Amino acid sequence: MMRCLATLLCLGLVTQAVAGTLVVGATEFPPFEYTEDGRVVGAHTELLQAVILRMGHDMHAVLMPWARVELEAAGGRVDIVNSMSATVERRSRYYFSSPISSTRAVFFKRKDAAISYARLADLAGRRIGVCAGYAYPDEFTQLEAAGTLTATPLHGPDCDLRNLLKVAGGRLDLFISDAAVGNYYIRKHLAGMPQLQAIETLDRVIGGFRPVYVGFPRHQDPERDRRSRLLCGQFDAALRGTPAAEIAAILARYGVEPGREDAPPAVTAKPGCL
Repeated sequence: MMRCLATLLCLGLVTQAVAGTLVVGATEFPPFEYTEDGRVVGAHTELLQAVILRMGHDMHAVLMPWARVELEAAGGRVDIVNSMSATVERRSRYYFSSPISSTRAVFFKRKDAAISYARLADLAGRRIGVCAGYAYPDEFTQLEAAGTLTATPLHGPDCDLRNLLKVAGGRLDLFISDAAVGNYYIRKHLAGMPQLQAIETLDRVIGGFRPVYVGFPRHQDPERDRRSRLLCGQFDAALRGTPAAEIAAILARYGVEPGREDAPPAVTAKPGCL
């Protein structure tokens, strides 16, 4: 069971943060956000800590299941949602910052499996694992919706690790995941789960590099909504004021790449608090 983090309550509703402290909500998503020795750590956690301090605020981070994160954000008990893909549906519910980094989705497979493809549609009939509620590249999502690709979702914590184990055991042909996430789980659990040694990535990025954003929840209450948009603008200004070398150093500690110039612009949501 997920441990209570910082000074926020894991039982009942997340408590309102004290004045000057911003509550950052996310789901367990290493190496971007995860728990270590009872603390929330990770590449994006540390990056937001630096930016929020530059804004003049303190930060409390809490990890919850994704549905709970969105519920608390909608209720005004979470100020910021970390590590988001900007989709059309989410744009109606959040103001998005400028990108904080980029991710790349890849397929994980067994090393002894002769799997290749020229187009994603070539993988029709393959058993593909996904994590329920995750945002995947548009082309993959569209092919799944059309029935061309068949994806089996896993729910709950550690779905990435459980999918990797299913690939290792031959119960899945492929697992689509962020490269940094999948490789983190393999490195972390390899000693105790040597079957993970049988897994490798297909050397191909699905959908290109995708920008990652921070979300600030929209509210029907005008005052809450104004505050959220104001915080988003302040965050963007502080992010621009953070030296690129400092950002790169934070991300590099966790094996995460900084935002790439060749990442495609978000076509589903405009950055910059719009």
